[in-house]
Amino acid sequence: MILSSLRYAPVLLLSAVLAAAGPGARAETSLADAYKVIASKQMVDLTHSFSPVTPVWAGFGQATMTAASDPKTHEPYTIEKNGFRTIFYSMVGQYGTHVDPPAHFDPNGTTMDKIPLKDMILPLVVLDDTPFLAADPSHAFSVDDLAAWEKEHGQVPKGAFAALRTDMYKDWDTNPERFKRAPFPPGRWT
Repeated sequence: MILSSLRYAPVLLLSAVLAAAGPGARAETSLADAYKVIASKQMVDLTHSFSPVTPVWAGFGQATMTAASDPKTHEPYTIEKNGFRTIFYSMVGQYGTHVDPPAHFDPNGTTMDKIPLKDMILPLVVLDDTPFLAADPSHAFSVDDLAAWEKEHGQVPKGAFAALRTDMYKDWDTNPERFKRAPFPPGRWT
């Protein structure tokens, strides 16, 4: 799954299992049956650790992480004093792999909290941008690229979750300045 929110990954996996069972089998497939299928599959963890030095697009700025403090005393919570510790994170929601709700680009678009969980159970289509980026690091996936993908793989199903594979995570450690490149996204929106 290509999502930043881990709560959606099992749901999408379950969707894939139920879809594979066929339309008539959905009502007969139990969650226990679906779990058995999911548990037998190879898992791909797409999460990354974030820190104040994680390379990010300069337009967002770096994340900050500090000890969370009592709002009355402004003293940081500690295990020794309070029995627990916790961190205050300040970061942009679009770091790394994520779901882009319509509100990201449309002032009247739906925000993430308004998208029903059932609407996050979708067939997954992964559009691979890596061959284009290998030839041109500033390539932006285009409608023409999508048409070529569909010619080879078939039409993207209506209502599918389209994930774009860029492999940009490889630049985090090997070439953080490339990861921070600007203008971003590379190329232009098409």
